[in-house]
Amino acid sequence: AKEDKADIVVTGTLIRGTQATGSQTLTVDAKAITEVAAPSTNALLTSIPQIASFNSRPEGDPRGLTAVASIVRPNLRNFPSTNSTSGALTLIMVDGLRLTPVGSNASSPDADIVPSAVLEGLDIVTDGGSSLYGADAVSGVMNFRTLKKFEGVKIDANFGFGDRIKGYHTWDGSITAGKSWSTGNAYVSVSHMDRDTILNSETPWANGNTYNAAGVVKLTS
Repeated sequence: AKEDKADIVVTGTLIRGTQATGSQTLTVDAKAITEVAAPSTNALLTSIPQIASFNSRPEGDPRGLTAVASIVRPNLRNFPSTNSTSGALTLIMVDGLRLTPVGSNASSPDADIVPSAVLEGLDIVTDGGSSLYGADAVSGVMNFRTLKKFEGVKIDANFGFGDRIKGYHTWDGSITAGKSWSTGNAYVSVSHMDRDTILNSETPWANGNTYNAAGVVKLTS
């Protein structure tokens, strides 16, 4: 009998490196990461248009999840409620493995746990992946790829200042050191970031609203 030679269309798979049909995958390679010069992994995500914090520094709502944990979740398509519950709609992975959530009174994956200095690339599946990964991948999947091998010492540093706020400065630095031998490779990376405090009186756009411990807005005089 004559065999049919129909094409096989992959719509979902657990095989690494195989892309499902219809999924738009965005890739940020090592060159782009260097050009952005982001002081943190979360800051790197602000350069990607499909993420809600594009072109801005993400800030947490003092009445929501980040009131008890200084974690700003990556959020594809600006889905609501990303800061109000412990659940997540964008799955965060590192080298193909789920990132363990952190927090005391809440639980959320923190992308900043991966130093930007050791990132080799970032892959983002913008289509929903709940059929393959579960409910925490409704809006998509982010996979951070770390360096497989590093030899030597690398120092990265950035310094910035504000042109609209007098006296504002920010700086960051990181040191990465690695060693290879016949049976493997190991490296360690340490980074630190600091920025000046900005008061409402120093900005022309502050509305003067502050929040008390209960999360209620109180107008300042």
